[in-house]
Amino acid sequence: MALIRLTTITSLAAITSMCAAPVAGAAFSESGEPAAGAPVGELVASLTVQGLFPVTPPFVPSGPTVAVYDDGSVLALDPAIRLLLDAPPYLLDGYARAQIDAAAVDLVVDRAEALGLTDAAPQYAPNLAIVDAPRTWVVVGAGEARQVHVVDGLVDDEEDPQRAAVAEFAALLRSIADEVVADGTATYEPPSAVAIQAAPADPVDQASPATGVVRVGPPYPAPEPVAWPDPTVRLADATDCVIVDDPATVTLLADAVVGATFVDDGVTYAVAAQPVLPGHGCRPGTPPSTTPR
Repeated sequence: MALIRLTTITSLAAITSMCAAPVAGAAFSESGEPAAGAPVGELVASLTVQGLFPVTPPFVPSGPTVAVYDDGSVLALDPAIRLLLDAPPYLLDGYARAQIDAAAVDLVVDRAEALGLTDAAPQYAPNLAIVDAPRTWVVVGAGEARQVHVVDGLVDDEEDPQRAAVAEFAALLRSIADEVVADGTATYEPPSAVAIQAAPADPVDQASPATGVVRVGPPYPAPEPVAWPDPTVRLADATDCVIVDDPATVTLLADAVVGATFVDDGVTYAVAAQPVLPGHGCRPGTPPSTTPR
């Protein structure tokens, strides 16, 4: 597998200028090291961006855009990685997995320290100029050293020094993600654990009697409901975020498309799902749970 060489880069601007934008439907090799599903090291840093808008359950937040680990493993979100022409979107977004060298990992660590992001996270000033702004989570470190920086309405040209530090570090992580996706040699990383939320499935295009909210179905025929295989997780109990790690259930969700429904205990449910990356919990910024569920 080709390495992402950032060792000669001396500034964030230089990194950003050299990195290509993400390529929709980029080709990923079917071979290479490390193998998909191989363990990764301790989390160094990750970036998650989530739009803050009203949603109708079921809903789980987006997974991290990019996560960097101390062994050089990089997992970068690429929603187009599993899409086929004229095929419906998959329920789970895909991650590209690649490797960066030790100097590149050191660069990420050094920038986090220089920008003060390894210190206790402050309460960041709000951006009052943006309504319904996306929320950004930057996680730095693991274990007791873990710091979670949460900023609303983050933009590239921040004037507030604390917000500007997060924006600069986020741009660095995005540049690494862009390079991983555009490089074309990364492998697809199948999920080993999935965060889900379930809600009883309403008929397509009909208002829910409980909420009055109209659920609009996807612009393609939804597949027939399938039996929920995990006896340890009841969908009736998954009204909030729950982590599923049963291999058969994870595979079922990974192969499902948007609009799929699942039958559990005689009730049909819609399920929202996202991969749970190593070093992360069910929600953005949360640490891994000590138990799988």
